[in-house]
Order: sequence, then structure tokens, then C-alpha cells
Amino acid sequence: MTDIIIYTTKEVLEHKKKDGIGKKGDYCYWTFKNKPQKLKRFDRIYFAIDKKIIGSFRIHDICGNRQGCSPPHYYSEEKNKSISQEESLDSRSDNIEIHFFSESWENIKPILTKPFQGFKYADKVIELK
Repeated sequence: MTDIIIYTTKEVLEHKKKDGIGKKGDYCYWTFKNKPQKLKRFDRIYFAIDKKIIGSFRIHDICGNRQGCSPPHYYSEEKNKSISQEESLDSRSDNIEIHFFSESWENIKPILTKPFQGFKYADKVIELK
């Protein structure tokens, strides 16, 4: 497993924690320009706010890359690209979406971190090992 950490604002995190609750099948998502190379389904996506890593969601799916996610196109680790029943030349989006459910949120004892942009791999944080 290779988990990642995202640094964001309290407001964005609270929105993600509420999004989809009580709506069967609805998920939250985080968009990346490029897929974190080591990231896989069922890894965790940790969130940091106010200089502290405070919890994580379990990743349900990784999708996107050219075709977008509507209709869903799922990321294939083996082919290292998005696949679908009908391959398309549609280039609406080069983004990757990480899908997770609000209910998978787990609080952790806060871990101090410096603010950063983008993401970083959680294996670099000793307290998360």
C-alpha cells in the first residue's frame, strides 16, 4: 500500500466529509492532473489542515485520463491507462479522479506537518507507518 497526503483547507475537507452521506452510491472525489504513480485502489488518502494531518479516506476507485468519469472509465494498473468498453478519441480531460466514500473517514491523532502543494507520499511520514 502506498497512501498519499493532501494539504487543504478546513472548509474543503468538511465538504468532502459531508458529500454523499445518506445518498446511496454517491462518492467524493479528488482530482489530479497526473496519477500518483504508486497509488492503488484501497490505499488511503490522508488530509492535512492547519499544519496537521488529521485523518483519511479509503480510496474506492481511480478513474479518468482523457475520457473523464462520466460514463465511468476505470484506470487500469496493468495497461497504465484508462480503459472503457469503447475506446474514444475524446480528449475532454486529462485529469485523474480519486473516488472515496465519506463514510470511510478515519480520524487519527494529529501529526504535525509543514504546508505543501499537491500531494506527498505518506510513507515519508514516520508516524503513519
